[in-house]
Amino acid sequence: MRSALKERQRIPDIRVLMDSRIERVVFETDRHWIVGDLTLPREGHRSRLSDFLNRGDLDFIPLVNVEISSADAQGREPEQRPFLAIARRHIKLAHPLTSEERSRLKS
Repeated sequence: MRSALKERQRIPDIRVLMDSRIERVVFETDRHWIVGDLTLPREGHRSRLSDFLNRGDLDFIPLVNVEISSADAQGREPEQRPFLAIARRHIKLAHPLTSEERSRLKS
């Protein structure tokens, strides 16, 4: 009889099956600056951030490894969350995280 752990180890990584990629993105709302990892298709339909955001059937955007900063954070450390679903209607600005922003976050 196999244990549940051994069975779980046999389950393939869903990202490999879906041929997806992780993109670090920034979403700005009226009150927050949110940085997180978004899973997108590697190529084809909806592989660009703009295509993903313009989906008509998308009300919430799932992010993992999230950092949330208040618009008035004034030097406070961002709040860390393993998962966050952000309502698309609250997003005012969205873009991939740039290398300059990435180095600012690390310092």
